[in-house]
Amino acid sequence: MKVESNFLAFDLGASSGRAVTGSLRNGKLALEEINRFQNESIELDAALYWDFLWLWSNIAESLNMCSKKGYNKLDGIGIDTWGIDFAILGKDGKFVREPLCYRDGCTEGMDKVINAKISQRRMYDITGMTVSRVGSLPQLVALRQGAGKDRFKIAESFLMMPDLFRYFLGGSICAERTIAGTSLVYDI
Repeated sequence: MKVESNFLAFDLGASSGRAVTGSLRNGKLALEEINRFQNESIELDAALYWDFLWLWSNIAESLNMCSKKGYNKLDGIGIDTWGIDFAILGKDGKFVREPLCYRDGCTEGMDKVINAKISQRRMYDITGMTVSRVGSLPQLVALRQGAGKDRFKIAESFLMMPDLFRYFLGGSICAERTIAGTSLVYDI
């Protein structure tokens, strides 16, 4: 059977993750689950964060597992995660702010703060979404108003979760439009 292309997809959810290969063989797609792992938020300094290092170690392990199964050449890697959450990097490419979990209480009331500055209708016209307590923009507003406001002085990049993993995989800092569209900071 002629293998035409091999791809690896990561599906990272709020409670688990998995790695699946997709191979085109004689024009047909064959899927194989390579790895499955837990994903849990961790509490640190009274805040809920995603355990990025745990997730990253599982991505690295999944790549090793692919190699052991004979997938030595991958034609592409895709990463799908939940929307909303992000990391902030400094000019040196290191974390200024680790990925906070959307379940953290810091965003309580931030929707009201945002709605006092911009109407729901105007927000919808710009972003295609309305403001709720859970979201990237409420997290940014909470960070800006809280103890983390000094972090903005050294912040250089805002990366949504799939973009953050792609950065760690390939070194490129960029934003993919569909995930940026979940942030409430992207003008559609």
